[in-house]
Amino acid sequence: MGVMRANQLIQQNSRSPSSQALRGLRPAPACVARLIDLANLAPVDSELCPIQKINDELSDQMEAQGVVVNTLNKAEGVYYYTNEYARGLEEGMTAYFAKLPKPFRDYLGQPKFEGGGIEACDRYEEVRAAREVLTGIARQARRKRLGSSEPELTDIESLTEFLGLSIEAFLDIGSDGLIQLRDNDIADCLIGIEADRIRTCETCSNFFWAGRSSQKCCSKPCANRLRVKRWREKYPTTYKLARAGFVPPGNKRVVGGKRKANKAEKD
Repeated sequence: MGVMRANQLIQQNSRSPSSQALRGLRPAPACVARLIDLANLAPVDSELCPIQKINDELSDQMEAQGVVVNTLNKAEGVYYYTNEYARGLEEGMTAYFAKLPKPFRDYLGQPKFEGGGIEACDRYEEVRAAREVLTGIARQARRKRLGSSEPELTDIESLTEFLGLSIEAFLDIGSDGLIQLRDNDIADCLIGIEADRIRTCETCSNFFWAGRSSQKCCSKPCANRLRVKRWREKYPTTYKLARAGFVPPGNKRVVGGKRKANKAEKD
């Protein structure tokens, strides 16, 4: 993928439907919305183990039990995984996936060894990659938005750790010896996107697209919970009195006296 392709993606990803624009909102491009949905399938504040590591651990366990991993087909001169090994992988992956939330499991499907691999494992890696990349982008964008004094992450090692992907995922060396952008679904989706629009909800920690630059939560319920939380932190005495059922003098209900009580507490 060359510079021309990158420019095309920037133009494509920056388009906004006029109906949304008239309401003062900036909608998420379809591919970014799908990436966010994938990332939100994973449990919040949890680290997903790479599927290759899980596969290696299962293989080591089976080899220790005497399971033959593959056999040579002499007629074709090709090695194939044995049925016993394939069943062991299916059972191991099923046990690991059972610990995941139901929506995540539903997306993965039943692990079945077909065509030399398990399709559910590929879907798992899609979710893991989406989550790690969006985590890095949201964290970096938040640092810039809040004016963090921490040093910028500019070296390759930091970016690798930050984005959860190695630089080889995006760059390649062509047959002519020139560096070029590698075809990558996540990279194609994110080129030209405003990084600050990708955020984590301050209430539930899910990823969301900020249609407004001031948006802090993914939904109205989460925004209401954040508003209540901040009110309780700002007026702790009023909150405690309200919880105890105290009726301020001159007010028929606690709710009616909140404004005066808040003002008195602030003074």
